[in-house]
Amino acid sequence: MHNFKKVGGIVLFIALCVVISGMFNFMLVPYSYIRVDVHNIQEKKYDDLYIGTSHGKAGINPLEVDKITGRKSTNLCLGGEYLEDSYFLIKEAVRHHKPKRIIYEADPGYWVTKPSQNTDYNMIYREFPPSLVKVEYYIAKNLSADFRNTIFPWYMCRNQYTAIPSIIKTKLSQEYKNYGTKVFKAENQSYEEEGFVHINRMKGVPKSKDNLILWDEAKVYQGNLEYFKKLVQYCKKNDIELIAITTPIPQETLEQYAEHYDDANKYFSKLMNQYNITYYNFNYMEEKEIDRSSDAFSDYDGHMYGDAAQNFSRILGKYLNRK
Repeated sequence: MHNFKKVGGIVLFIALCVVISGMFNFMLVPYSYIRVDVHNIQEKKYDDLYIGTSHGKAGINPLEVDKITGRKSTNLCLGGEYLEDSYFLIKEAVRHHKPKRIIYEADPGYWVTKPSQNTDYNMIYREFPPSLVKVEYYIAKNLSADFRNTIFPWYMCRNQYTAIPSIIKTKLSQEYKNYGTKVFKAENQSYEEEGFVHINRMKGVPKSKDNLILWDEAKVYQGNLEYFKKLVQYCKKNDIELIAITTPIPQETLEQYAEHYDDANKYFSKLMNQYNITYYNFNYMEEKEIDRSSDAFSDYDGHMYGDAAQNFSRILGKYLNRK
């Protein structure tokens, strides 16, 4: 009887901790459009899926591309998304509806940096519903990481306590329950249909080079290479076409750091050729319709303004139609 009470007390304590942690998650972890992206691949059928980084998120409007290709697509690119995350996003998508084609947006900067264990580290993982894919994702990404990232998601958001009232209000709203996107509309940008982030032109806001990470092959993050190979194998096994692209950056940046970008282009061209993958690097393609002036970008790193992204998306559609 004594042992039973002891075990019961432990179970009760653990249950209490789970409840309290859940309350903190509800209050501190904000609503993210990643939740909408993951919901889309679970509920809708797509021909094409875009994976990659914030360059792709801000540069590819699926609706504009689809007008050219006649297909249906959605944008799963995200700032802080590494190939490990992209790989499991595709596995989660296939678990529900298998796409015909994957378009991988390759940003050289992400290939020479490692994921940081910050608030964004598990932003995709935590939106996955329980499944074997999520278990595999956890083992791959979190066994050697800070356990608080997964067990206590709120811990990484603890400094956002001043936002608790607005977070609670949002999560109790019909907008949240229905995966609405109005809450993501801000002065500087808005989350649009099918995962595109439209960056607005802002007067008086200086353009930054702070996010610029230059290519250095000696610093290539092997985790990206490992998951790139896994992605290639997975697509081949499941009869999914894989294409890679690099979105344009300002011509000024390309010329100022020409050696770095030339080396990156050679690296990716060789890698894609090795795996027989079509690769379009739009920084080196003679496409007159692309606006390469700094006026088309919100920074010198390559995040396009919404109107420039609309134009680029139509151009991208023409190239995807070649396949």
